[in-house]
Amino acid sequence: MSTPAETACIDDALARVDTDTLTMASKSVYRLLDDRRAVVFWLPLSRVTICDQVGNVDDEMEIYYEIRNQDQNQMVRAMRER
Repeated sequence: MSTPAETACIDDALARVDTDTLTMASKSVYRLLDDRRAVVFWLPLSRVTICDQVGNVDDEMEIYYEIRNQDQNQMVRAMRER
């Protein structure tokens, strides 16, 4: 029997979108797992919520992040680079 894990979420702001990389105001950098076209219209200073998740990434159980753009009402999955 297992219990659902609670995810840890933080609020941040988007500083820059560079191809498949998102840089936050906090200087955290995330590499997109989803199609990079999903963030084409994400603008700097957009409010985001970043929640850690555990799931299957490239057939491996990994920690990844759901990044929710509160201004665009969109979500993408990403791996933390730094």
